[in-house]
Amino acid sequence: LHFLRGDKAKAKEAIDKQLAAAGNHPVAVEQLLELLAQMQDWETLVSVAARTAPKEVPTEEKSRRAMVPPRTPRTYFLVGVAQYRTGKRKEALASFDRYVELDPDPLNSHLRVSEAIRRAEPASQDKKVTLDDSLAYAERTMNVAQDSPMPYLRRAELRLAQGDKVGAMADFEVYLERGDYNQPEGISAFCR
Repeated sequence: LHFLRGDKAKAKEAIDKQLAAAGNHPVAVEQLLELLAQMQDWETLVSVAARTAPKEVPTEEKSRRAMVPPRTPRTYFLVGVAQYRTGKRKEALASFDRYVELDPDPLNSHLRVSEAIRRAEPASQDKKVTLDDSLAYAERTMNVAQDSPMPYLRRAELRLAQGDKVGAMADFEVYLERGDYNQPEGISAFCR
């Protein structure tokens, strides 16, 4: 509520209380980051993510105190989105890579990252760089799920956005040949 009212000082205080109460628990951190993402407060999300990042404990101290719990795959995704939107491209790509490494569904995780990057359009980056980054994840999806038609539809959309109509049509034809017609929104987006 403090964010909605524009009271950043009280919002920061509420976040600090919530983090203290949660004890850096991965699910609680993920939920807080999810809320910040819904509110599109990317700067605060990056700040909270930095404060709650897992820390390595020196080997001799591991037996004396517990490690900070690791992040969930979704947390890496949310952090990557916030980093990308705030112009921290290299950090974002590292967060996205960690997300796809940890996520149990490699096809959808790669496609999710590709779509998140495409939609991010950070003001500090060239649109071509954003499309290239998104295209890279779409192409990595093809390596992970070679039989799936969905990466071809995603790559067709991205190639079309880049102005590569020939490449887009070639990918769209592969998508149609493979017979996945359960994505009407993708087909209609491509046809526009």
